Amino acid sequence: MLQHPQITPTKYEEFPEKILIVYTKSILQPMIDGNSRDGCYAFAAGSKSERLMKSAREWGGINSKEIFIDNTPKDIYLINYIYQSNGHILLKVISDGGFIFDLIFEEFWVNLNYGVAPSGLINTKFIWKQSKSEMRLVHYLDSNNKIIREIIE
Repeated sequence: MLQHPQITPTKYEEFPEKILIVYTKSILQPMIDGNSRDGCYAFAAGSKSERLMKSAREWGGINSKEIFIDNTPKDIYLINYIYQSNGHILLKVISDGGFIFDLIFEEFWVNLNYGVAPSGLINTKFIWKQSKSEMRLVHYLDSNNKIIREIIE
């Protein structure tokens, strides 16, 4: 398990070494810079959470595929955002591996302070954190291999 030297994970908060990604068929996704990129809608789950892995597999259905990936620092690209009827803003992001995730703006917006390149690249790296019954992308400083700030609490 990856962990910050000053943060002791509980059974509900951890940085799994492996992440299950359940994904759907590939689509051509328009990006904010006007280009398009291949991507797959995806659901992430910590590899030690049977409950989250079950939810991911149910979300994907019978035609989905799955892969286990290392929980290493990843580039994340902003695709677009959608205003929801409940007042929330839903962000669509794509990882450097081509997996598309939906994130709630209110839980992720501080990451945008690092800047967004014209290509949509958010100017920082991310890793997955399991917090209770959900997975969240958190900021990661790869030059020191330490988590310096958790953006999503």
